[in-house]
Amino acid sequence: MNKIKIICSDIEGCLREGDEFIPNNLTELQKIQGYQLQALENPNLPPIVLCSGRGIGFIEGMLTNIGFPPTGFWSVAENGVFILDLRSNMLELNPAVNKNILKIQKISQEVIPNLLEEIRGKKEPGKEICISLNPPSEMKIEKFFEIVKKRLSQFEKVIELTHSTTAVDITPNGANKGSGLKFAAERSGIGIENILYIGDTKGDFPAFEVAGYAACPSNATKECKKLVRSENGYISPFTDAKGLADIISHFTGYKFR
Repeated sequence: MNKIKIICSDIEGCLREGDEFIPNNLTELQKIQGYQLQALENPNLPPIVLCSGRGIGFIEGMLTNIGFPPTGFWSVAENGVFILDLRSNMLELNPAVNKNILKIQKISQEVIPNLLEEIRGKKEPGKEICISLNPPSEMKIEKFFEIVKKRLSQFEKVIELTHSTTAVDITPNGANKGSGLKFAAERSGIGIENILYIGDTKGDFPAFEVAGYAACPSNATKECKKLVRSENGYISPFTDAKGLADIISHFTGYKFR
């Protein structure tokens, strides 16, 4: 139990339902907040950080709901592009992405507007580097991902494409949740093998592959559950935030009320 020093969770499908218009489950988030506050006082409880394709402002908003981790514990934003320690007001760019930033900014300005006009969908606001595209309401994210991947195939040496339950994330090559999590662990001074990672889709695979422990809620995709099983991880019988609370309890022994 004591080997886990950080609990790192995705947002969509883990802390909240995978639909941008569904309100947060405040009842469950309040319980998770109670745990986070206890972790601030009890060194035996690993604090919670976040790792998401979402922008910095969104991550700050979610941490406002569940409580901020102690100073020195870094979250990951924009699919690994940035890491942030909000208690120290610190933000760092993943050094793995430096050489491709200008190229992806050019794609964002010159290619994406025409792409969205052709295939519909919309671009998520509030991000500095990562480009996140939401599908039309009637289209499943998996189909939208395949369309975007095909249309951007000429840029495969410059960008990485993943998807969550709500968006297709386009990041500079070298940036993904795995490289972001490794950078955050390094800055936190904690071995990557001491991190429990909680995710629910293929976009979380790079993080699962480097973290020491793996878990997912019951609403995770079949391929995600298969990977968690292969890592000897834990699959909660509950969905979303309730599943996250159950996972925390499973690994730490903490009793939620």
